[in-house]
Amino acid sequence: MMKKILYLSITLLTLSLSACYYDTEEEMYPNSFGENKDTANITYSGSIAPMLASNCNNCHKAGGTSPDLTAYTNVFANKARIKARAIDGNPSPMPSGGLMSLTNRNKLSAWIAAGAPNN
Repeated sequence: MMKKILYLSITLLTLSLSACYYDTEEEMYPNSFGENKDTANITYSGSIAPMLASNCNNCHKAGGTSPDLTAYTNVFANKARIKARAIDGNPSPMPSGGLMSLTNRNKLSAWIAAGAPNN
């Protein structure tokens, strides 16, 4: 009888631990844009600059960590580096605390793919 109780306890514990699922919705649905699926209307001034200001410009500003991402010309000049770090996380993710939301990464990716226009 004790073996049955022990076996049942271990089985229930194993099942309860394996049922925990900590992935976020963005990880579960990687092709989703979250709330904003509209990539046609992504502009530097309306979408990208505010995104960089809230996620990057605490460090990447004049006198801060290079590159300075507060001006369009610097952002455009560093778009490949931004894609590598902020979208792909290669060689390490930016921001340093972890990648931005999937929605922001998708917006940034779409903007860069469109030629990173100054609009």
